[in-house]
Order: sequence, then structure tokens, then C-alpha cells
Amino acid sequence: MTQKRRVPRNFDGGEKEHIDGNLSIFTYPSKVQGRVKARYLNAKEIHVAHTYVVLNCPEIHDALPRFVLHLYDEDLSVRQACRSTLERIALLREMEGSIALLNTPSFNSDHRGDYEGFVRDLTRKFIQQLPSRVDSYMASTIQAFDSTWQIIQANAIHFSSCMLSLFYEQTSVHFFTQVFGFLVGKMSRSGDVVVRAACYSALGLLLKSTSSRSRRSARLESSGSKRRGQES
Repeated sequence: MTQKRRVPRNFDGGEKEHIDGNLSIFTYPSKVQGRVKARYLNAKEIHVAHTYVVLNCPEIHDALPRFVLHLYDEDLSVRQACRSTLERIALLREMEGSIALLNTPSFNSDHRGDYEGFVRDLTRKFIQQLPSRVDSYMASTIQAFDSTWQIIQANAIHFSSCMLSLFYEQTSVHFFTQVFGFLVGKMSRSGDVVVRAACYSALGLLLKSTSSRSRRSARLESSGSKRRGQES
């Protein structure tokens, strides 16, 4: 093999290998160069490592909807842990406006109405800053419809309806029909009053959103027809 064709010494082939317990971004094979030295990371290095994981690890985005759903959990320690984690993620990602949103009273409130208001505002931030992730957030949230905890079911219903109503034109029609069908069935079958209330509220939100978009489309079509008539 000539020098030009020789594979670089540190080239690992670029292929991933599955290692149990490792995050996906740490599954690339590698070789240690030189003598191995063990030391503790300083504060700056730890911050850099945390930021890299938050910005590049798919598992973070997969788990993000779960943090949102458990912000209003029956267990106080779970609520507090989710709030703390979301604050860390927002700081590391430097999401514009999100840090201010996390400082509002509704974020730390234990009242359901405040939680629902916070989720609506947070959903707007997701749509503005992470539009490519909305479909994956929807898929993960829909999985929580089958949660054994009724309160998490209700939270998932509210969160999914917020995403659909605010991101309807870009979100898959499959999600809309799936959520709509679930709401209709759950309203008559669920024995939990919070779940039923969430279903009624979500259904009204989706119907209102669909109606407003239909009226806007009709106005745009009418305006376009008039303009074309004037030009002809």
C-alpha cells in the first residue's frame, strides 16, 4: 500500500458499534493515543461536555416530552426533578425566551391551570426554535396516551393538542386523525374526571384551530379569485 492510499493511523472506519449503556453519540469506536492518564474534569470542561451532549444527543430530544408531561406529576419530587432538568437544558441550549419562560410563576406552580398555560407557551417556543423536532415530540407524547398514570394521560392529551393546534399545517395529518380519534373514544370510556376534562378541552381546541384555518383559507382563496378576475 502506497503512502497516499494508506489509511490514517487514527481512522476508525466511521462506523458505530453498539455498546450497552452508552449514548448514541459515544458509540463510535476509537483508539487511545499515547499513555493513558486519568484526571478529573474542571468546571469549564464539564460545562463543555454537558453542552455537547444536550446539543447533539438524540436521546435528549426523545426524553424532552416526558419531562414536560411529568412537570405536573402526582409526586412532588418528580415535579421538582423535571423542573430542574428543563432549566439545565434551556440554559445549555440557550433557547431564546425559554429561560424567561421558566422564571414565570406558572412554571413552579402546582395548579393544573398554570401548568396547562405554561405548556401552551412552551409549545410555541418549540415550534419557533425546534420545528424539525415537533413530529418526534408528537410521536413520543402520543405513546403516553397509554400511560398507567391517569394524570400523565391528561398531560399528554393537552400537550399533543397544543402542538397540533399551533403547528397544524406542518404536522402530519396522521397525527391529527390519531389524536382526534383517541379523544372521541376516551371521552366516553375514561372513568377519570381529569382525563375526560382534558379530552373535552383538547377537542374544543382542535376544532377551533381547524375552523379558524378553514376560514383563513377561504378568505385567501376568495382574495386570489378576485385578483385573478381583475387581471383577466
